[in-house]
Amino acid sequence: MVQPGGFWVRAGALMLGSVAFGASLGWFVARSMRDRRRPRKPWRIYLMRHGESTGNVDRNLFTFVPDHAIPLTGEGARQASAAGKTLRAMVGDDDVRFWVSPYQRARQTFDLVATHFDAGKVSVREEPRLREQDWGNFQDCEIIAECRRLRRKFGPFFYRIPAGESGADVFDRVSSFLESLYRDFDASRAQHVVLISHGLTCRLFLMRFLHWPFEKFERTKNLDNCEILILERQADNRYALITPVEETPMAAHDEWDEYARCKDHHNPSSASSPPEPLSPASRHRKLISNLV
Repeated sequence: MVQPGGFWVRAGALMLGSVAFGASLGWFVARSMRDRRRPRKPWRIYLMRHGESTGNVDRNLFTFVPDHAIPLTGEGARQASAAGKTLRAMVGDDDVRFWVSPYQRARQTFDLVATHFDAGKVSVREEPRLREQDWGNFQDCEIIAECRRLRRKFGPFFYRIPAGESGADVFDRVSSFLESLYRDFDASRAQHVVLISHGLTCRLFLMRFLHWPFEKFERTKNLDNCEILILERQADNRYALITPVEETPMAAHDEWDEYARCKDHHNPSSASSPPEPLSPASRHRKLISNLV
């Protein structure tokens, strides 16, 4: 015998159950759609600086060879090949997506790295936004010496090189590149992404990607030639830098101090001492003539 009101109690319970089920189903569908919209992130992102270039060895080359045309040295080629072997050991037979600066030294580095991979496992895109910081066309040694002095005083992130870029300018184009990179995650479906770029550009990528303050960028030591830094996806779907980076006082490191000072080809002994600072008038004339 049905108790008074029993039908309505059961009906109400069924309705509540249906509402709860519908809410759960709606949450599941919404979650699935959100996950489908979310880019499929690779397991690791590798940042790699190009191999040793002729410009790393002799800065005088920048006075008559365009920065983008500077090639690798023999040692740089060996470094790139060794780095390719190391990368292959880390990624195994997984698919790899390369993004490469259009500068000659970066292209050559990729070509040597790629010899260690099966062609069917590799895809590559050349990306101008991964190029080196622009130091202003052909680089007069005296002007660059003065720029280095002012850059140290002003700070490498905000100092803008005459006819060139500031670190902040490079940061902006790296930020723009990140949007393309995220869109590409779904398209490529590669488990590993490798960026072959330049020391300062790699550090600014880390600053943007990991939300560093600019002071940390300025303290972070520049990458060695063919050094590899690894960002690995964690359980929370965020990336963490799993390779250590060395921090030093800002004045203790500068990319231009890593290499030989500008040298007089006719008097190599002059490389032992830096150029004398320019007077304001001569500096102005030099800057103007360099811009023309």
